[in-house]
Amino acid sequence: MRDFFRDSLVKDYEQLIERMTNHPKDRHVLAAAVACRADYLVTFNLKHFSLDSVGTHGLTVIGPSTFLKQLVAINPAIVEERLCDHAKAIGVSIDDLLSRLAGSVAGFVSPFSSHESDRVTSAMEVVIGSSQHLPVGVICHVARAQKHGYAGLRRG
Repeated sequence: MRDFFRDSLVKDYEQLIERMTNHPKDRHVLAAAVACRADYLVTFNLKHFSLDSVGTHGLTVIGPSTFLKQLVAINPAIVEERLCDHAKAIGVSIDDLLSRLAGSVAGFVSPFSSHESDRVTSAMEVVIGSSQHLPVGVICHVARAQKHGYAGLRRG
């Protein structure tokens, strides 16, 4: 992830970890989100980020599929472009990419039927995003992909 999203790494969050009140194993994630002033914390592990533990920090905890669907609602053309870019970058067809994503973000993938997939774009980049294209700050913690897989984007 660091190779693809160098600009999205959060630094200097360690001093905040001890003040976080969410699940101990994910306090570093919340600390990174707070440090970069993220608007969203995107995670498969919603139970480790209770409303009580994140509410005072002004961010919303949301699942990846829901977050991606919101991005489509904001700007479907960019999401489609990113899906196509990602498929090309990893050397797979758009149908293969959508099939791979269906296991973890089925709600996001389901609207993209195979006859529409010719015009669709890149997956993980949408999750992580690019500050040039996304209107929100993002923190992404994909627990099953990487133990410490998090990144943040600040508003531009």
